[in-house]
Amino acid sequence: MDSIPSCENQEDLVSMGAHAARKAGEIAFNARRVVATEILAACQAIDLREGEGFKLGAGTQAAYDAVRKSNDFIAYDKDIEMFKELEKITNLVQEGGILDAVEDKVDLKFF
Repeated sequence: MDSIPSCENQEDLVSMGAHAARKAGEIAFNARRVVATEILAACQAIDLREGEGFKLGAGTQAAYDAVRKSNDFIAYDKDIEMFKELEKITNLVQEGGILDAVEDKVDLKFF
């Protein structure tokens, strides 16, 4: 039969569409998780430099405020499960919460 996959989804005679769609979904999730990790690291860095007298730009401040509404500063001696913190930010990224907050503060529309 031509519809039986062979060679670990590499040389199938059938459409690879379903496999490609599932793989694309995994890649999109991983990309959102990477972005969430970078956003969390940036917010932590902003908090660590808080007393140095610098001011964030309007868009950066809006993004920071959006993240800090759902995630507090994580102290270095606090024992927590980081995946829960990353999940909150990942959901914020996926739902467009950070983008919406930035677009409200600056005259810029992405979509």
